[in-house]
Amino acid sequence: MCYRARAVYVISVAMLVGVFMPPLARAGTVLVAQDDASNYTNWGVTGLDEGVGLDAWVFHVTPEGGFAGNYLADTNSQATLNSIESGAAGKAWGMYANGGGPSDFPRTAVFRGFGYNGSLWANNLANPGDRLKLSMESGAIALSASCGFALRSGNADFSADDYNNGSLFEFGLYSSPTVIDPNFSIYDGSGGKVDTGIPWATHQDGLDFTFTLTGSNTYDLAIYDASSPSTLLTNIVSTLNGNAPLDSIALFNRDVGTSFDVFFNKIEIHKYYPPTLFMVK
Repeated sequence: MCYRARAVYVISVAMLVGVFMPPLARAGTVLVAQDDASNYTNWGVTGLDEGVGLDAWVFHVTPEGGFAGNYLADTNSQATLNSIESGAAGKAWGMYANGGGPSDFPRTAVFRGFGYNGSLWANNLANPGDRLKLSMESGAIALSASCGFALRSGNADFSADDYNNGSLFEFGLYSSPTVIDPNFSIYDGSGGKVDTGIPWATHQDGLDFTFTLTGSNTYDLAIYDASSPSTLLTNIVSTLNGNAPLDSIALFNRDVGTSFDVFFNKIEIHKYYPPTLFMVK
């Protein structure tokens, strides 16, 4: 009697998708989505979809008596764009909102989901070790204003006021009708507004963020000086405002004021993958 041997191969997910996964049987974080302003010739129209691993941009502008909008900024035309630009032309994503009177409230918000765009998995932040990187640059703001970004569950994007709809984490600069906060702040699950201790007046060259999930509702946020990327300004360990995956980001500028445009750039998502083996006969 003759027996035919059958080969048994051990294959990892890494072998199937190449550069998108770590080597065989090795855990690690993998860049699964990224975009930056150097990919664009304009910015401000819903449906723009450069980069990889992210949904298309959705833009909402509400002038409400003033002026608001979004544009592709560069260092040649924007003297206040200092350290977060990318590409030979020095580009970044710019947002403006300024009013003409005390009753005006111009605002703009820009939304992007962490969905499927040629990548193998949905790229939301859902597991410990999943990580998002982003750069932001802003100067002073007017009274009764705010600017920043929110990481959200779901992707509500129907108006400029949806920027914090489903927000589990929010970072920004804020002011009341009488006082401009001296430092950047965070809203998360801690309750109320949390002072980061980073003064905007001495960090107008921009900030680089590395946001990492550490549990189902906990995170670690490292904030660096964008003009000196190796300089860690603070490291915040805290709790999200809820227990759900982070599915989208919203960038917002709410009546920050004339000459105080806000800039963003260099978004990346890194997913954590444990060692993965399966058998194929």
